[in-house]
Amino acid sequence: IERTVLETVELHETVKTVLGWAAGREDTLVIVTADHETGGLAVDDCEAKGSFPAVSWTSTDHTHTDVNVYAEGPRSERLAGAIDNTAYFEAVAGGGL
Repeated sequence: IERTVLETVELHETVKTVLGWAAGREDTLVIVTADHETGGLAVDDCEAKGSFPAVSWTSTDHTHTDVNVYAEGPRSERLAGAIDNTAYFEAVAGGGL
């Protein structure tokens, strides 16, 4: 879990940097998502703030859990709500959705 938490923090810092660079640009759409959820991470207990939680994994493979999509910039509104990940390209490149 330590590695998972630290990688999540690194992703957060990366996204902040990219959003800062893209702020105010009319030609840049930032999309953050995943192609699938893996492992079914479940937090079983957390002793105290600042400590790593006790976790378990409900699967050793992909699960059927939906993943979020976060978008900022031109056409980002086309990625709102629940949509299939195969529709992302058409949504932002074409007239889709």
